[in-house]
Amino acid sequence: MKRTVLTFIIILCSLIPLSAQRGEKSAGIRAGYNSCTESAVAGIYFQYRFSEHIRIAPDIDYMFKRNNVDAFAFDCNMHFPFALGTSGINLYPIGGISYSCWNIRHISPDLNNTDDVTTRSNKFGLNAGGGLEWYATPTLKVSAEGKYSWIDDFDSGVFSLSIGYIF
Repeated sequence: MKRTVLTFIIILCSLIPLSAQRGEKSAGIRAGYNSCTESAVAGIYFQYRFSEHIRIAPDIDYMFKRNNVDAFAFDCNMHFPFALGTSGINLYPIGGISYSCWNIRHISPDLNNTDDVTTRSNKFGLNAGGGLEWYATPTLKVSAEGKYSWIDDFDSGVFSLSIGYIF
């Protein structure tokens, strides 16, 4: 399974240089909520549009610590945007893969034991969801996104708002 997912990532990433001369690019920041950790999420993203309806969108998110659990997620998603009229609003389904690094801290209830033992768990998973974006200006867009990540022992929904620069 890990080899198949890694091969898929390499194939997706190798497509970028083939079309790098054309297409819309955007980068931005995002913030939201993760249902697994029941905490805030912050991250950065990059998007490259291959055609009118196909876009690759890698992102990195940090799930803030709550109940002694936090994580980093590295996602490589594909978006398939389509316009809703001429108002500058796009709706897009999301599909992709995820690699996440989970940190679980085990704190001893014994007050004399000051050891902080952290267990790290690295997992691959799949993402599916959707988003809505609005082109506020030719160089600025605002998005709302929701996706579900199927990750062994760490399934979660991620809901975020983002703002990005288009270049």
